[in-house]
Amino acid sequence: MPEQFLAELFLKNNIVSVASSYMNFKKSGRNLVGLCPFHNEKTPSLFIYPESDSFYCFGCGVGGSVITFLEKAENLSYIDAVKLLAERSGMILPDHFASAPFSEQRGVIFSVNREAAKFYHSSLCSKENDFALWYLKNRGVLYSTIRYFGIGYSPTSRRSLCKFLLEKGYKATDIVKSGLASYDKRGEIIDRFFGRIMFPIIDAMGNVIAFGARAIQNQKPKYLNTSDTSVFKKGSNLFSINFAKKSKENFFILTEGYMDVVAIYQAGFNNAIATLGTSITYPQVYLLSKYTKEVVLAYDSDKAGLAATQRAILILRKGGVLVRVLKLSKGKDPDEFIRSFEPKQAAYKFSKLIKESKGDVEYRLEKIGLELDKTKLEDKLAYLKGAVKILCEINDAIEQEIWAGRISREMKIEKETLMRQLRKEKQKKYKIHKKKEIRSAQNVILARGDDVNPEKPKFLRAANAEEALISYLIYHPQKAAIISRKISFQDFSTSFNGKVFQFILQKLAKNMEISSNITINSFSEKFSHPEISRIVKFFIKDSFKNATFDDAIKYIHIILEEKRKNSIENDLQTSNTDSIMAYMKMLKFSRK
Repeated sequence: MPEQFLAELFLKNNIVSVASSYMNFKKSGRNLVGLCPFHNEKTPSLFIYPESDSFYCFGCGVGGSVITFLEKAENLSYIDAVKLLAERSGMILPDHFASAPFSEQRGVIFSVNREAAKFYHSSLCSKENDFALWYLKNRGVLYSTIRYFGIGYSPTSRRSLCKFLLEKGYKATDIVKSGLASYDKRGEIIDRFFGRIMFPIIDAMGNVIAFGARAIQNQKPKYLNTSDTSVFKKGSNLFSINFAKKSKENFFILTEGYMDVVAIYQAGFNNAIATLGTSITYPQVYLLSKYTKEVVLAYDSDKAGLAATQRAILILRKGGVLVRVLKLSKGKDPDEFIRSFEPKQAAYKFSKLIKESKGDVEYRLEKIGLELDKTKLEDKLAYLKGAVKILCEINDAIEQEIWAGRISREMKIEKETLMRQLRKEKQKKYKIHKKKEIRSAQNVILARGDDVNPEKPKFLRAANAEEALISYLIYHPQKAAIISRKISFQDFSTSFNGKVFQFILQKLAKNMEISSNITINSFSEKFSHPEISRIVKFFIKDSFKNATFDDAIKYIHIILEEKRKNSIENDLQTSNTDSIMAYMKMLKFSRK
């Protein structure tokens, strides 16, 4: 990729503007910090570094340039991430990249999925599959609703869809890459979905990206989704987000299943969405938060649904979304509730439930008090302890004060007593968090489970010196010639660090600005994603900005000394006479 093109791409797509579409963050000195969209966490650990236009997550170890961020966020290949950034900023890709076959992969999969959706829908409406249509109608689904969502049916034959798509001219490899087929023992492709009601999953841009399949007989599992592909990641998408984003309502109704969304739509609400068979994730929260700031949780009323509601409240709150909780008066889910009434009555009843839905704090306080007799001392104490834990999770000090006042009045205790206990609970949580941080830091320092640099635990002191030298070189590129005369990458004790050191020296030899985003991005030529994430850490070690050349010499001596020491120890173990004599002379000299 031409450097001039990349320079303009990075200029028009800085990491802050792109990352803000996927996460919320706040200031942390010169940098920004927020909850990582790539893994579930309670404490923010993803740092954005505007100066180097890069990011690094200290929780999951992912880091890199804005291209890396988009690759991870959208499950894209490198070229597709570049293409998406180019489209975002109105740039035109160089011809030989724009026409590259792999850059068109997403478009091909969108096309395959679109044709598959048409096939499944026409299959549902055919005479031979009228039992599938009857199943939906028996569950109260209107034909207009079937058309609205594009609901379909996958025939029981394992080759129906594949045959249709092959006849349309699609390649077998593209059908497999779309997640709609797999290879059988003879190397021929067969349908992934068969004998199921099919729900097209459509992204916010209107592309069919995957399918949710519901069994109508005794198939297991009950629900089956398309596996992750280059256009679909289960934990990053939501069913019916394409419709909900157009709703005039100022809130979304979040459910657990496709049929819940369908039933709620028929009750008069086009702002219902569903997770795709998993608990709500931070990427899903960031997706919905682009279009709304309030969510009404309408999860199942069974034990699993209540537990999922508690988890969802915490994640939605962390994502900056206001939460209300809908309480079903009958039925185990919104679909059952709505189907228990006549259509007009169902619309009124469900609308009433939404109006009566309570804020998440009130819901949780009410829940812990359900099985307690607050007139009894033990139960009163248990309620207050539970209430303190709930208030402890509220970050807004004003909201915390208001709830503390309300609870103290209700339970007839001094507000200051409650606030004192709240401060103690916060301190306790802070200590637990700090212990976890210390354990995590110890693992990093001792290089436990280091897959990127597996030699590090064996040569820990030398490896740390190597990393320090690499960071020094990044901040003091003018010293490259002197350093390279004193030490070679072959002198490094760990091959990974040696490879990074050599690569940086090669870039400096070409007069590249080593701290630029283009250089960070250039590591993708020879390094894997996990390796690039580790390399980004070398770029963000601020402690080496003010290091001196004497420090660099010290790092070099540590590396060479450790290597010499390990070499001698190895020779001693293999009984190398010359090395033993040399070692004895060295000991004798050191005593003098």
